[in-house]
Amino acid sequence: MTRSKKHESADTTEKETIRRNIRHALSDKAQNKFPNLDIFTNIFDDGDDLLKTFVVNFKNAGGKFILCPSDQFLVRLLTLIDNQQYKRIIAIDNLLIRFLKSHDKYVKKDLIDDEAADAAIFHTDALIARNGSICFTQKNILHTSIYNLAQDIIVVANEDSVKLNLKEAMQHLTTLYCPQPPLIEVVIPTLHEEVNGRPVITPAFPRFILFLVMKNMA
Repeated sequence: MTRSKKHESADTTEKETIRRNIRHALSDKAQNKFPNLDIFTNIFDDGDDLLKTFVVNFKNAGGKFILCPSDQFLVRLLTLIDNQQYKRIIAIDNLLIRFLKSHDKYVKKDLIDDEAADAAIFHTDALIARNGSICFTQKNILHTSIYNLAQDIIVVANEDSVKLNLKEAMQHLTTLYCPQPPLIEVVIPTLHEEVNGRPVITPAFPRFILFLVMKNMA
């Protein structure tokens, strides 16, 4: 069945309208309302100072940060414990446990009476600058998760543990625990709600206090 001249005329008019719209669009010098989206440029300002980037992101997320010379770490840790009046402490490092016990601190390697401790002291091998997060391994916490252990998680890290992102942190951990690291948990501090001017801190939403131990500080 052949098409009528009326239909052919309608098709021609429609095609001319489309062509005219295209010509107008190509010749339009106005600013594009929907410019091309850049999906490749890094939106994070990583900069050259990984430590500064980590500290800013860690504190913005709700973490508490203490920069500490290596020769003052134990003294400052004791000061923190006394100021916060921790009565029940979990720690993993045997040397640290002996030190704390020598100063009459009640410290165990595991949960005390199946109840969460006031504070737990753990080492971390990797800090992620990009989002202020902390990498824990089962080797350093002896538990499957950092949560529900204590109200305050005291983290001890060395200055060389700061890495840009999760990929670099994993590469670092793989080097330390060749051929592969133990089970890893990556956590970000929590901003706690306040009631009557005091933060509500629980073992399920603990406060993270980080000691970054520096070998050389001016």
